[in-house]
Amino acid sequence: MATLRSLLLAALLWVPAEALSCYGDSGQPVDWFVVYKLPAHSGSRDTPKGLTYKYMDQNSDGWQDGVGYINSSEGAVGRSLQPLYRKNSSQLAFLLYNDQPPKSSSARDSTGHGHTKGKQLTYTYPLVYDHKLEGFFAQKLPDLETVIKNQHVLHEPWNSSVILTSQAGATFQSFAKFGKF
Repeated sequence: MATLRSLLLAALLWVPAEALSCYGDSGQPVDWFVVYKLPAHSGSRDTPKGLTYKYMDQNSDGWQDGVGYINSSEGAVGRSLQPLYRKNSSQLAFLLYNDQPPKSSSARDSTGHGHTKGKQLTYTYPLVYDHKLEGFFAQKLPDLETVIKNQHVLHEPWNSSVILTSQAGATFQSFAKFGKF
């Protein structure tokens, strides 16, 4: 699995439940999880190269230390993303982005852009370094095709708010804003 150097978010889109699932740090399936990558601290042995993280899911009582490092295949991020690296399924669409893409990527590097999900990406400048959005998915998700082409909002409103709903019905409010907000 590719090393995740900064907080990596994956927009996993329109996929059968059997194909992709969220796995928690415990290794068990969860409806949702949140990971917050901690910054590197120079001279600190506790946060080597900024690979430690905080973790929360629907079963936790709040933030807890992540299992191992964020680039490990044993934690929530690694377990949940493994199908992207193992399969080339026609029933799978994905968009991988970051504020600092891996060194092997051709995406430009910048720390001045944020990250969000779905339509919200048109309000930010995610650095897309890998994607699979073909055929049906490209037709169903034209906003993501726009993001892949590095195109963004061009006029007001300069912000957006949407409700995201997990497979089990948990709701989250996502806020995004463009630089002119």
